[in-house]
Amino acid sequence: MSIRFEKVKTSELSPDKELLFQETQKFTQLWIWLIIIAVFAIQFVWIGFAIYKQIYLNQPWGHKPMSDLGLILTVVWISFLMFFIIGMFLTTRLETRVYIDGLYFIYFPFHMKYRKVSWEKLDEILGRKYKPLIEFGGWGIRWNYKKWAYTVSGNECIEFRKGDYKILIGTKKLNEFLSALDKAQNLYVAESYINPK
Repeated sequence: MSIRFEKVKTSELSPDKELLFQETQKFTQLWIWLIIIAVFAIQFVWIGFAIYKQIYLNQPWGHKPMSDLGLILTVVWISFLMFFIIGMFLTTRLETRVYIDGLYFIYFPFHMKYRKVSWEKLDEILGRKYKPLIEFGGWGIRWNYKKWAYTVSGNECIEFRKGDYKILIGTKKLNEFLSALDKAQNLYVAESYINPK
């Protein structure tokens, strides 16, 4: 049996006064931005040289040159793709929230609603170090046979288990996250005894 999510709109979240933990992570690693800048710099030099040679010097560029219009459209398309990729890295974020009734997370812009995992749908929760490149081939939203990972950077995560299925949520605040999970589950159990359904 897999772990089931409920999809929750931002407007349906509990008030912040009931929030026990919140963490927002973005792609801020220097090495990622250095690679992106290097690739884009090479592309801009290549595109600039092509436009300069074919349009300004009126010399065909390449062994099988395309028309001026084709070159301009290609430049526009490549520029759009480059800025789209930069935009994706700038806006992508993993937000994790812990409330008494469960864990909520969103990997924007790939998720438009929060994913909620209720405590009763889980068998075990543990914090651990993991190897993102070996276990999942990197960071991001990853899948590896009965295992989903939602990570941005680092090598610490919270692992949620239900039978053979696992969900990993990356974190930079492992101890604080674990403490909030423990508190939320204790409050949830206490509340379920006081107000049985």
